[in-house]
Amino acid sequence: MKKYIFCIMVVFGLSLGACNDWLDVPSKTEVIDYEMFKTEQGFMDGMAGVYYLMCRNELYGDMLSITFLDILARRFNVGYYHVDELGKDLNEPGYYAGAKVKPVIDGFWKKGYNVIANVNSLLEQIEEYKSVFTYDNYRLIKGEALGVRAFMHFDLMRMFGKPYEVAGDELTIPYVTQLSGLSWPLFSTEDDVMKYALRDLQEADSLLAVDNMYTSSLENSWVNSRRSHFNRWAVYATMARIYHWKGDTEKALLYANKVIESQQFEFFDPQKSAMNSRDLPFYSECIFTLDKYDLKDVYEKRMRAQTLQDYLANDVNDITSIYETEAGGSTDYRFTWLWSLESDNYSSRYVYFRYNASVATEFPPMITLMRLSEMYYIAAECCGNTEKGRAYLNEMRVHRGLSKLPEGMTDEIFQNEIFKEYQKEFFCEGQLFYYYKRLNQKVVLDHDNTTFVNIETPGLVFPVPEDELELRTGVTKE
Repeated sequence: MKKYIFCIMVVFGLSLGACNDWLDVPSKTEVIDYEMFKTEQGFMDGMAGVYYLMCRNELYGDMLSITFLDILARRFNVGYYHVDELGKDLNEPGYYAGAKVKPVIDGFWKKGYNVIANVNSLLEQIEEYKSVFTYDNYRLIKGEALGVRAFMHFDLMRMFGKPYEVAGDELTIPYVTQLSGLSWPLFSTEDDVMKYALRDLQEADSLLAVDNMYTSSLENSWVNSRRSHFNRWAVYATMARIYHWKGDTEKALLYANKVIESQQFEFFDPQKSAMNSRDLPFYSECIFTLDKYDLKDVYEKRMRAQTLQDYLANDVNDITSIYETEAGGSTDYRFTWLWSLESDNYSSRYVYFRYNASVATEFPPMITLMRLSEMYYIAAECCGNTEKGRAYLNEMRVHRGLSKLPEGMTDEIFQNEIFKEYQKEFFCEGQLFYYYKRLNQKVVLDHDNTTFVNIETPGLVFPVPEDELELRTGVTKE
């Protein structure tokens, strides 16, 4: 008899204060039962471990936020500034298969499904030990786990699948809901992946009805710092993203408005944040973040390397062009707060800093995965060039220190203004890559905001790892 072997590593067991070595358990076989799941604290540690895995540099801690996706979106001058492990010739037909880049892309798949495996391990245990929970923690932890499972699958689909308008019935990724190793989960179409994700999110929404962004407790630590958990509004934001990807503007607008109208978020106000402790993440607008306590090291490596050729940086003219400083953009808070002008022996340049070691801040170093502004941009695009659509866009402009857009713009200009907001808003967060892919764009602006670049090579569809395909065609005899 032949059977497929589901080889995926499950890593739970220690709290985040412990050494990282626990993440590198060498086993390649599944382990389901853990003593840790017999206590409430064990489930807390397990879910915290999921967030820790998401924050690894191979995923959102660097490559899927600060570095790789923004390089592919041509945000940096990769012809001169580059990241050594990613090369710099994006126009090579075999770029994704290159010796340096292939392991990075394979890592997205393997680490992403590692996150999912850990979530599934927790979910398979949580019903049996439901009685160990206090307060509303059973609902919160299960809701968060379901939300993360949907979120991670959707991002994997956006990376390894095609733009929705051309995906059709092609298979893209498997949606994995069990840890069982007796059969290999089948690949699904994009429609099915999104259907399963929305199903998980609907259940998560029901469970997280008890959630409140501003709850705090000395007795129950799990309700604190809800931005760093997959909270109820992260559920709505993910649903808005999914429906937006599908082109279902009615439902995308519905869920974007659930976040906008929730009164759980406040617009960034520079008057409330002194320059010596500046709120670089625009924290009050963050929907879902990951605490990353070694973020300084990542930024030092990427933005302030010892040699110029290792920098991810842009010339002054690049950034001033993007922020339209000669057309009123010099007052944009994103320009004035998030960029620092430095000089060296080669040239003057702006160096991006979401995290700066010289700035004392009350906010922990974090990676932002979803923020309020994206919901406004989704709402604006769903409404189109109408009074309501322009109102959503102008609301964000005013709260970024800009003037409202003039009346009478064309549909093309309106859509271009939304694009420019994605350019300005999401540096080192990866969202411009997904914007291009959702719209199936073949030609984009280069880092200088002037030159147009054809991105059909290497394209925006990542290849599924070869060993994954081999495991699905090769078999292991019993």
